[in-house]
Amino acid sequence: MDAEIVGERVGLLQQPLHLHKSVLAAAIGLRAGKRNFVETGTYIGQSLLMIAGLFDQLATAEADPVLHTAAVRLFAAKGVENVELALGDSRSFLAGIERDFGNDSVYFLDAHYSHGITSREYGTCPVIDEIATVIDRSPEAVIVVDDLRTMSGSDGYPTLDEILNSIPNSRRVSIAYDQLIIKKGAVLDL
Repeated sequence: MDAEIVGERVGLLQQPLHLHKSVLAAAIGLRAGKRNFVETGTYIGQSLLMIAGLFDQLATAEADPVLHTAAVRLFAAKGVENVELALGDSRSFLAGIERDFGNDSVYFLDAHYSHGITSREYGTCPVIDEIATVIDRSPEAVIVVDDLRTMSGSDGYPTLDEILNSIPNSRRVSIAYDQLIIKKGAVLDL
């Protein structure tokens, strides 16, 4: 494993009971001084709506057209104008993020198939490619990977070890509340 792991694994792959994880990712980004928020896996936009007022600009990508349309309608109805809503493959979306914007961002990577109408059009779980793209294009960004408990190595998901082995040793890694936090430099106190 190349990346340095901080913290113990025991008990860290549990979802928080009373805290929405996008709020936790937002708090991590704000603690790191990031002004922008980038999300993959919009779903219908409710998570992003909760944190839209905390950041200067937000950008998100959803693979499913029906979910994307629902998110566009939600933000229009609420009059939220600081969110860019993209439709398509999360990897292409991340590759198109402007470098300065990306370096001043926290990335919340949640673009994996979960159930129901969530999309598998671009694969079940592109998280390893997503991490590589963000690190390559926005080396100063903070990355938060959601739903680590699902990274089992089956049904198109990588294992947690495969994810950790894909992270360069120039990054610090911590795990909290079912999320993997990746950043350059010192680890954030959570």
